[in-house]
Amino acid sequence: MEIGLEHLQAEVAAVRLVHDIGRVCAIEGGTFAATGLSHKAARGDIVEIDFPDGRQEQGEILALSGERAVILPGSGLDGLSIGT
Repeated sequence: MEIGLEHLQAEVAAVRLVHDIGRVCAIEGGTFAATGLSHKAARGDIVEIDFPDGRQEQGEILALSGERAVILPGSGLDGLSIGT
């Protein structure tokens, strides 16, 4: 007896089990650039920023250029460093 779970199976199969991670490559003024996101990101996307002290904040992607995404954090850049 078929219960009709094909639709649910398709939805489960489409769920991404990982998220993309970028690394800070430049800090300039009130923004920073990250590598590793430009292949999936779009201008205006909201990203999660993990600071070395354990703090998490959101930021917005302002621009994409080659391998770099320029991000405006929701608050300051204090504690952010290259490679974070």
